[in-house]
Amino acid sequence: MKNIIQTAEQLLGRKLTANDGYTTDEIKQAENMLGLTMPEALKHFYLSVGKVEVLASSFQRFLPLDELQSDGEKIIFLAENQEVCLWATTIHDTTIWVKYSDDEGWITEPIGLMDFILLTMYYNCAQGGFEFGGIAENEEAYPAILEYVQKEWNKVVQYNALIIYAYQDNLIWYFYKADNTPTDDGIFLSCRTEEKFDKFFNLFDFSEL
Repeated sequence: MKNIIQTAEQLLGRKLTANDGYTTDEIKQAENMLGLTMPEALKHFYLSVGKVEVLASSFQRFLPLDELQSDGEKIIFLAENQEVCLWATTIHDTTIWVKYSDDEGWITEPIGLMDFILLTMYYNCAQGGFEFGGIAENEEAYPAILEYVQKEWNKVVQYNALIIYAYQDNLIWYFYKADNTPTDDGIFLSCRTEEKFDKFFNLFDFSEL
């Protein structure tokens, strides 16, 4: 499960400590409360970084252990930032299920649990977890930005119309159309530090958010 730790340390710019996550006893207590066993990837998230706000609750919210819910054999562990939907999984496989507030049924997501957890960690940082943010709204600037990130950065997310590129604790991301090009929402820059933000901000036609 080292992907969670490696990703977290990259995004936080530091090594993890025991205080960043819940204890094994707290995990067991939550499982006893639910009458269910967590899948290993979800358990590892809570043990490693479950108490780190920037990763766990700065946009989408991983439910604290004492707020976890069950629905049959499903463990409900994540709430959309406006409570529009909830996400769940089970011990039996790594399927992700989503349930919208205006609909009674659960729908499967075409993504595995580990990839979904990592995606959400990146997205939380992009959508407000990182303090410094900018946007490029001039479509004439898009080709240069995309050429740069595709050569120099790592694509860490491409799912559900969202693409995120990462370089250390810096993210460039956008929502994409059918041809994978950015929508007219713009291309976004999210950085943990002001120093890195200034560097990438000045390379391209970004405006501060």
